[in-house]
Amino acid sequence: MDLQNIFARIDESELVELTRDLVRIPSVVRPGDPTATEADVARHVRTWLAKEGFATETHEVAPGRPNVVAWLGDKGDGKSLLLRATRSSGRTRRSARTWSTAASTGGARPT
Repeated sequence: MDLQNIFARIDESELVELTRDLVRIPSVVRPGDPTATEADVARHVRTWLAKEGFATETHEVAPGRPNVVAWLGDKGDGKSLLLRATRSSGRTRRSARTWSTAASTGGARPT
């Protein structure tokens, strides 16, 4: 399948909604607070990937800090492609005052 066909399969509205969903999920890790973890974001990502037909695994690399691994097809000895994403939730480089809405609403845009 060529790139043009791959891009044609992307549902832009679904991609925007997934991004908004992820931004809305609290995920700032605060040591000592067992509810302040990245686990809910990882759970959402894993659920979405499974819905899209991916096989998934979750590996908790530290308490409350799981990594999601997903693949399509068999895990054989052939060539593989690794895509890596970071669920960074720290401070943004821009001041919160420069955003038109809170980032956690999923509709944030710089002003």
